[in-house]
Formats: sequence, C-alpha cells, structure tokens
Amino acid sequence: MRPSTGSWRNASPLIISLLALVLAGPGATDARAEQSGARSSLLAQQPPTARSGLEKAHAQAERWQPDSALRKISISAATTSGAAMEDEGWTYIFYSKRLRRSYEISVFGTMTMGSEGTDAQAVAELEDLPDEFTDSSKAIELARTGGLQPRSQIRMMLTKPAEEPATWEVSSGNPGTLYLVDAEAGKFLRVKE
Repeated sequence: MRPSTGSWRNASPLIISLLALVLAGPGATDARAEQSGARSSLLAQQPPTARSGLEKAHAQAERWQPDSALRKISISAATTSGAAMEDEGWTYIFYSKRLRRSYEISVFGTMTMGSEGTDAQAVAELEDLPDEFTDSSKAIELARTGGLQPRSQIRMMLTKPAEEPATWEVSSGNPGTLYLVDAEAGKFLRVKE
C-alpha cells in the first residue's frame, strides 16, 4: 500500500528537515550551517586552548582599565592536548600600572567572569606577555619532548619573569616537577624540580 500525499502533513518537522538535508546532498549542510549562523557555534566546540579566550579576556580587561596588560595565563586542569577540561576554564591575569592592581578574568566557553585579583604585588613583578606566544597545545607537545608523561590533570601557567622569555610551566602528577617551555622561541627549555 502506498501512503497518500496527505500523510506527509502529519510527519514531524524534525523528520522533514532531516529528509530535506539528506536529499539536498552533502554540500547543502555546509551552506545551511553558514546561513543559519550555526558555523560560529561549531567553531565554539573546538577544544579551548589558552589562545581561544584571549580576545574575550582582552576586551573585558580593557573595559576594566584601558592601560591593562596581560601578565599571566593559567589553568589547573588541562587535557593531554593542552585544552581546558570540560568544566574548567582559562584564567587571564592583567595588570594596571596606573592603579597598581591586577584583574583576573576566567573564560569558560562562552562565559566570562572577572574580578580584581588578590596577588597584585606578585603580578606587578612580572613583565607583559608578548602578543605572539606558543599556544598551550604546542607547549604540551614540547613538554613531552622533555619527558613529561601526563598521569593526571595537567597544570599550566604562562608568565614572563623580568628579563627572561615568556615561559610555560607544565606539571602533571607531582606538582614539584615543572617542565619549562620557552613560549617565545617555541622550544623545550628544561625540567625544574
């Protein structure tokens, strides 16, 4: 028995949409995603590395103080690929020389939170991070060349001590063992116990 044409009127809108996508072919899904704005939500699903939240953090820090400069990036639970774990976010710490205060911004996917920091003196002793630096995903790869064997959640911190290159400190398991990566030259430096 063949269904009558009137039976399609009772079909669920989801089934009709899926059928339309299948019949339209593979190229149509890409075009529809771009047209509907879904492309930006697909991009948001990429693993959040340290650089992924940088633009949001800079925008919020500038609203806080126009002279703010990025001094530190950290995360307490990164994956073995250098991305934030599902319930974790990257923390960006800025410093205002005019106010002599720090401002901490946490970026969790699409959510951004900021508050004045409590370690302004320690942040004041650091230099501004360069605009271009090795991202967290590459820093993990470089730390592995130096012997890092991730056993648990990975902790990462990027700072630029006075008169030194911007340096990633990567640790996993024993927090006392740090794998140092030069974030400016993009090379493994040494293990620090």
